[in-house]
Amino acid sequence: MAFGKLIGKEGKEKLVIDTDNALLYKKEDGTLGQKEKTTAFTEVVKEAGKVVDMDKGTVLLSTKTEKGEYENYFVNKDKDNNIVLKNTDNPKDKSNFIYFNPKQKDENSYYYQLSSSNGAIEKVNNISIKEVKRNENNSLYLESSVTLANNDLKQELKEKGKNHTAIISKEGYKIVHNDNLHNKAQEKEQVQTQDEKKKITKTFKKSKKAQELEQEKER
Repeated sequence: MAFGKLIGKEGKEKLVIDTDNALLYKKEDGTLGQKEKTTAFTEVVKEAGKVVDMDKGTVLLSTKTEKGEYENYFVNKDKDNNIVLKNTDNPKDKSNFIYFNPKQKDENSYYYQLSSSNGAIEKVNNISIKEVKRNENNSLYLESSVTLANNDLKQELKEKGKNHTAIISKEGYKIVHNDNLHNKAQEKEQVQTQDEKKKITKTFKKSKKAQELEQEKER
């Protein structure tokens, strides 16, 4: 499950997927900590990967570099459940692909790890940070965004007007008023936990089978 909203000037709106690109977080002792760029970006990419699984249109990820340049990527998944970012300028150039590999945390969960191939870590560390001033503490955000290309959904959101959000899943999508989003956010967490368990079993069973085949070849 994912949440999407129309953002942008009239006639140039984009369907932006809600992702957590915040760098600051609260520690157990109540103090603020700051995530590494690679950690924050991996969390954004993981959310984008979930939208890819929903098969509702092309998923794009955009970043802004420290020099003020924009980089745009197609978000894809391969047969081994790796998330692959392909630069839209040359999506067939594998030397520029950025890979995120699934790693098993325990029998009920897994996480994604940024591969160091193709200079990926340097590219991520070159993403700029946006500072937003608050009353008490300023907030820091990685300058990245995820969008979904789905013209039918965009049109329906336009017709509903402001203060509406699209709730997107594998089964389809529905549009709700923002006042009703709290319960849906809790439902999203439950669904994602169940989906992760299913993927863990499928992904790592496949990995184990591959290892067994390799062992048989060596005999």
